[in-house]
Amino acid sequence: MKILAIEAAAKTAGAAVYIDGVIVAEEAVANGLTHSQTLMPMVEEVLQKAGITGQELDLLTFTKGPGSFTGLRIGAATVKGLALGWQKPVLPLSTMEVLAYNLVGRGELVVPVMDARRHQVYTAVYETEGNALHSIFGPDVVPAAELIRFLQEQGRPAVLVGDTTAVTQEASGADLLLAPAHLNQLRPAAACAQAAFYVQQGVSPIPGSQIEVDYLRKPQAEREREARLKEQKS
Repeated sequence: MKILAIEAAAKTAGAAVYIDGVIVAEEAVANGLTHSQTLMPMVEEVLQKAGITGQELDLLTFTKGPGSFTGLRIGAATVKGLALGWQKPVLPLSTMEVLAYNLVGRGELVVPVMDARRHQVYTAVYETEGNALHSIFGPDVVPAAELIRFLQEQGRPAVLVGDTTAVTQEASGADLLLAPAHLNQLRPAAACAQAAFYVQQGVSPIPGSQIEVDYLRKPQAEREREARLKEQKS
């Protein structure tokens, strides 16, 4: 199976190619450039390094959210265009699951986190079994302090992966492990591996025309507008 993964949901933009159980090429940057500048050149680069064309792929995958509203739109639009152009199916993945998949197989609870601002985080809590993730909470957007309380109630070791600063500032002595730097960001290679696992488990991909993103909450501008209208009415 040949899979192309595209990553644009957060600060990191990237692409990777998986062929028959091997990540044969991966490119990823978190250098402050916009994803619209970096994404397609990396897609072309990993395909060239893998020695294949888009027409030879069996599947495209990408992280559908939550995450940066702009990044999610760029990622979804890029994958949709490629899928329709190459006539390939797509398997959208949860951002939280892809982050957690960096640590699949560990004995601790795996807790992906992304800063949602205003002391809130996008998060989920997973148990891992072999190459499988089992959700025991989320994905959801919650106050960081509420996540800390939930983890303390579990009475089990937990390892954070992602924007860990957003949580550790609220931890106040909580016993939490932090993922190492090389595993602490969204990686297109992890998306490839997870997509391959899901296909093996019988999960069906969708046509590119059916791609949707999962913001988990409304954009900030829309939330602020609703708050102003509510104040005006009151």
